Amino acid sequence: QRVEVVIAQQDVTTKDDDTAVVPPWATLPYMILKQIFRFAYGSMDDKAGVEWLLATSRMCRAFSEPALTALYECPPLLTRPMAHKLVELLAKDPSETTYKYRQKVLKFRIDVEEITAKTYKGQHLDVGKLVTNSPRIGVVDFYHRKDASPFRQLDESLKWSYPNSLFEALGVQSNNSTALHNTNTDSVVRLTG
Repeated sequence: QRVEVVIAQQDVTTKDDDTAVVPPWATLPYMILKQIFRFAYGSMDDKAGVEWLLATSRMCRAFSEPALTALYECPPLLTRPMAHKLVELLAKDPSETTYKYRQKVLKFRIDVEEITAKTYKGQHLDVGKLVTNSPRIGVVDFYHRKDASPFRQLDESLKWSYPNSLFEALGVQSNNSTALHNTNTDSVVRLTG
């Protein structure tokens, strides 16, 4: 089910004397706009949602940061070029960018088969750098189409493993098992899959 959000610039409602009234969208608080954009984005497919949020961010100055925040909370990594360009953007000094993009990222959802297992311009995606430059990251979700129902055969190999740079970025040491030791908090993290 698709929800369309239209933020009209003119002719939204009319008074009894047929004078157009434009709601003061641009004067809504940042947090309200971010929630509106997040809700609208969540109801669209990835490509349409990205295009809509980018167009909305260019509509006016008041919409720019809330729309980009909604987009970057879980940035879309739809293609390898998009993923590699995000690594480059997050690696930039925040004083050189219009917004503090590093602070906006809360979650990554990464397609193992299309994004991390393959190369772009001869390079694999630097997942460690992606995580290191996202200080507010709470979730890194690696997924593969074979993980969707009817679920893959357990004896099929995906020919991919978690990169060591990811463990380094998370501050954990791997000992070739499913238990990981976090060197920063002296706790143990378990991988399941």
